[in-house]
Amino acid sequence: MTHDDSVPALRMRGVTLSFAAQGRRVGQEVLRGVDLDLPPGEVVGLVGESGCGKWTLARVGVGLLRPDAGHVILRDGTDLAASSARAVARLRPRLQWVVQDPYSAFDPSLPLRRSIVPVVRRQGHATGDAARSLAADALVAVGLQASHLDRLPGQLSGGQLQRAALARALLVDPEVLIADEIVSALDFRVGEEILHLVRRGARERGRAVLFVSHDLGAVALVCDRIAVMDEGVIVESGPTGAVLNHPQHARTQALLEAVPTLP
Repeated sequence: MTHDDSVPALRMRGVTLSFAAQGRRVGQEVLRGVDLDLPPGEVVGLVGESGCGKWTLARVGVGLLRPDAGHVILRDGTDLAASSARAVARLRPRLQWVVQDPYSAFDPSLPLRRSIVPVVRRQGHATGDAARSLAADALVAVGLQASHLDRLPGQLSGGQLQRAALARALLVDPEVLIADEIVSALDFRVGEEILHLVRRGARERGRAVLFVSHDLGAVALVCDRIAVMDEGVIVESGPTGAVLNHPQHARTQALLEAVPTLP
């Protein structure tokens, strides 16, 4: 994949969104004029306390929520915020989402092949046995076996199923990948392996990744840049080392102070 490093794969400008609070006509502002760039080939970490707006901003970035104001612009100039729901649906292969709970990403009554092989067919890459072969190759690329295609989600561990979810998302070679707390429920070794897969994919494919997490250790391991969010606003951003070693904002400092350390 060729790409222009000077143009973000996704850029958000002035993104504002309110949700109607129960019993009120005026909505509660969740995002307040957020600006954020996702450069191709880089992993950007989005961190902050629960309720700060990370979850909402990630969904705006992948087109699952439409902001009240602002722009969400792809590299070719397409503005998701100004596009119809049908147009956003057509863009879905370019914007992929991997969720925190992999068991919620698959139908528990169907073997994995019923959830993964159709992705190959819908994109016109192959049909029949060739489609299954491409799906099997995708599983092998993330450390699984081709035979896992015939297993039910409940027959896989959480780490295996998260790998399968990642394989499905990467089958369409997206320009932007949103990874939402994808290792929070996994043990350290498995989580580290998945993070390396995400990072390698960004490097090799020129893919932009938004890595949403509360785990600063994971963020330090995988991210090129960090954006710190507080009450719906990006309060600090920059290269990972600079933000973690020399935090400027009180919210960043508080997040670092909350990280447990050995005496």
